[in-house]
Amino acid sequence: MSYRQVNFLHMLLLGPTMIYAGSLSKEQLGDTKNKSIDAVFSSIIVFALFIPFIVTNRFLGKIFKKSDDNDNNTSNDNDNKLTNKDWILLTHYLVFFGLFLYIGSRGRKISKFLQIISIVIGVSQIVSHMYYLFK
Repeated sequence: MSYRQVNFLHMLLLGPTMIYAGSLSKEQLGDTKNKSIDAVFSSIIVFALFIPFIVTNRFLGKIFKKSDDNDNNTSNDNDNKLTNKDWILLTHYLVFFGLFLYIGSRGRKISKFLQIISIVIGVSQIVSHMYYLFK
């Protein structure tokens, strides 16, 4: 996937879904007849499972190369430093993967705190990827 496609995916699908999940009222969460709410939380789980396929893991080579080079004392700090982009990619694996799985698996039992987190994540996805798209 190109970065442009990833930006659109975050702005048009992931962000709005997270905002919707976070903005559901107790009454909406309690309405078991509305199956679309279950679909929203299932889609958040699917988003988490897509992370390894969409987010590159090029940072792993730098991490393991750094530890190997330290053993041999031939480390070149400039080649082995993680860039800002590497840290963002690593955050997708370490934070968002687990958080999305947890939010999706909580489903209708989502806490108010997780709803606030979902809204914050959704808004930040839209804003940050809009910035990267038009940068």
